[in-house]
Amino acid sequence: EARRFLRRIQKESGITAVYVTHDQAEAMAMSDRVAVMKEGKLTQLDKPGAIYDRPADVFVASFVGNFPMNFLEGQAEAGAGKLYFRSDEFKLALPGDLKIKPGDKLTLGIRPEHIELNTGAAAELTGTVDDIEQLGSELIVSVNVGGKPLLARETGKIDLKAGMKIGLKIPASNLHLFNSEGKRI
Repeated sequence: EARRFLRRIQKESGITAVYVTHDQAEAMAMSDRVAVMKEGKLTQLDKPGAIYDRPADVFVASFVGNFPMNFLEGQAEAGAGKLYFRSDEFKLALPGDLKIKPGDKLTLGIRPEHIELNTGAAAELTGTVDDIEQLGSELIVSVNVGGKPLLARETGKIDLKAGMKIGLKIPASNLHLFNSEGKRI
């Protein structure tokens, strides 16, 4: 209620306002532009949607979003005319327009809401359901994929139980890749 009130006052008066908060949800909801700072330095300045969709680095990616982004360490690998992200847990095809080469160290990020769970058909990844948090209109599901827990947000009507095997689909368009210094690729 306070956020809507402050935003209305700012719009009605037509003034520029600087609002300082440590609450990322508040910053995203109230701002036309957001400045993310770390240790007194500007990390990223952009529209809220751009910060969410294209975080400049691992810090911004981990800070922005309702549930934390999943991160996996790995490297680029070539095969069958494509580039892949390879970690101990799994291998995923990467989009072809990236400026990386085989052997490059990478951090792959995927938001929980971009992981599609599938109890039926074959999937590019499989895992075991570890835990299910019922949050009313959505489930937060912890899935163990090769020893690595991934959080997935499920809003559909899917019957899940701890211990069951499940398929995961991760659309390449929703992958976030960061180089060995943690900067966006």
